[in-house]
Amino acid sequence: MKSPTWDVVLHSDDITSPDVVTYALVRVLDLPPTDALALAMRAHREGSVSAAAFDEAGPAGDVVTGLRYYGLHCELVSRV
Repeated sequence: MKSPTWDVVLHSDDITSPDVVTYALVRVLDLPPTDALALAMRAHREGSVSAAAFDEAGPAGDVVTGLRYYGLHCELVSRV
């Protein structure tokens, strides 16, 4: 089985509240609220975190676009 080659990396910032980050993760990634909050808090503590991994750049880019719509700082990173 091939491992995902694209990461959506979520970066912490001093402006966006954890509530907004959690809401965006629920809406865009369809995460349960408890998982979204845990991911938001991990990004806050560590500075950045892989929020999702994909085999193709297209769907990963769509997630980045969706998260940016809510004002989140994120980027698409290739593992290759």
